[in-house]
Amino acid sequence: MGGTHASETLLEDAGDQVRRRWAPVAVLLLLGGIAALGLAYLGRREGVDLPDLSRDPAAVAGLPVYIGALAYLAFIGWAVGFGAATAGVLVARRLALPRRALMLGFAAALSLWLLLDDMFEFHESVGPRLGIPERITYLSYVVALVLWLWFFRTEIRDSDWLVLVVGLGFLATSAVLDELNHGSNSEAYLEDIFKMLGTWLWGAYFVMTAATDVVRALPSASRGDEVIELPDDVAAQS
Repeated sequence: MGGTHASETLLEDAGDQVRRRWAPVAVLLLLGGIAALGLAYLGRREGVDLPDLSRDPAAVAGLPVYIGALAYLAFIGWAVGFGAATAGVLVARRLALPRRALMLGFAAALSLWLLLDDMFEFHESVGPRLGIPERITYLSYVVALVLWLWFFRTEIRDSDWLVLVVGLGFLATSAVLDELNHGSNSEAYLEDIFKMLGTWLWGAYFVMTAATDVVRALPSASRGDEVIELPDDVAAQS
């Protein structure tokens, strides 16, 4: 009897999850399928073997596994920023903080685009083919970031903004080194180090911001001996 009851409970729980979560899961599967089919089409068009589309580039080229590792580490920062900001949107909506949700939503979209651009180098491969100079693409990123910082300055000021500022400082240093570099391998490596650290702090900022809101959303906003609360200016929005 106990086993039958447990099975029925599991089935009911599974059915409830299907009703509540089928839409986002379906969207993810659809996007994944489109991406896989799109890559397969491009691969066949360029004469690339299909297995090479899913293998590590270093393995395909027969290079050491650590080739490109610094770039991969930078990808992690953008990806963490996207995931944390997206989660933060859901929590901010639960807390009835619309401007905070909008701030995090914009940041999630920006993080995703920067991640994809960093991975596939759209600014070098796609932009010039469309007649868009690389510097114009970079300028558009700067404008989007400045608008985000200005429009949501109140929300940012009421968060752990110093982490964000330091991260943006590393990213700005990387961009300056890129402009000043005239073919030096050591300067190029230093530039990528600054970019990696900048993306990590970018991601860390949104993890901290989302974590603060998660604690606020819990029935008891305490963790250990510490109580974490949203600043008064932000909490007043709820």
